[in-house]
Amino acid sequence: MKARWGIGVVAAAALVSAAVLLASCGSGAPGPKPEAQATSSAKQAAPQVTAQSAPAASQPRQHHEAAGGHEEEGAHMKHMAEVKEWLKKELGEDYEKPVPDVTAAQLAEGKKVFEQNCAPCHGMTGKGDGPAAAALPTKPADFTDPEHSAYYSDAGRIHIIEKGSPGTPMVGWEQILSEEQIRSVYGYVKSLRKGSAEGGEHEHGDHDHN
Repeated sequence: MKARWGIGVVAAAALVSAAVLLASCGSGAPGPKPEAQATSSAKQAAPQVTAQSAPAASQPRQHHEAAGGHEEEGAHMKHMAEVKEWLKKELGEDYEKPVPDVTAAQLAEGKKVFEQNCAPCHGMTGKGDGPAAAALPTKPADFTDPEHSAYYSDAGRIHIIEKGSPGTPMVGWEQILSEEQIRSVYGYVKSLRKGSAEGGEHEHGDHDHN
């Protein structure tokens, strides 16, 4: 009887030990492999590329385009200065000679001459946007731009209409228009400048200022 009781106690103890061992194994969940931990850390540390950071790549291009625009404007102003010097040499003291204002009849005649001969390049309103402007290497002058249109003197402008402008598509009209027509058309061109003085800002593109 005692032997059977001892066997029962040993068996019970063995069952308890087995239960404890199983419980301890079950509670210890397998941890992540070292490789998985390294991959997870790398993903967290990797920089995130967003739409906000993307424009940084285009900054050199934007800078180049801006620099190109400044270079074109600089070349444009240099050419205008060269034309101005040419006009002063051509006209001498007459470059600054005042030009009388046109009469109402001359203004009306100048408008007709402008629409027939100048509008194809300079546009009906004188903004340099005529139908033939797109085919020209440089944009025709915007006569509504008060700042640039006043760069040359009135006598200088008339001389350009007569002789043309060197280095630009602007040709001379003295063999086609009479002296009176040239004076009238310039009077009309000048009125476009005055008429736009209250119109606000103008865009200064790559144009000839003829």
